[in-house]
Amino acid sequence: MSFVLSLYLQDIHSPKAAARLAERNRPLAVTALLAFEVEQALALAMFRQRVPPAQGHKALSDWQADLASGAVEIAATDWPQAFEEARRIARLRTVTEGFRSLDILHVAAALVSEAEEFLSFDERQRKLAQAEGMKVKP
Repeated sequence: MSFVLSLYLQDIHSPKAAARLAERNRPLAVTALLAFEVEQALALAMFRQRVPPAQGHKALSDWQADLASGAVEIAATDWPQAFEEARRIARLRTVTEGFRSLDILHVAAALVSEAEEFLSFDERQRKLAQAEGMKVKP
């Protein structure tokens, strides 16, 4: 989620996210979970007054426009399989490495969806995705 939020809200990672997105010659594929989290994070940022309402509403509008235009697409995900994969990862890694549920679920969904790469600025998510054999890029 950190990568996508950096595309819509300006932060220290925004230039790198924009450059990485510009390199791609295909839509940005995200899971339905990530799409929900992006919308929730934008709304929560406005509620907590971390983002001015005008900026938050513009970010949300831009996000929705990119979904509608196909610049961002929601990848088909076999959710029962993703939860099975998440349980496998959790059993293998949580006790020894301490990963959070949603981080595990994001990685599991990416694996099940056969994502070509995992884009994140979150070091914990990146570490987990790499441990699971994914190609990780910021």
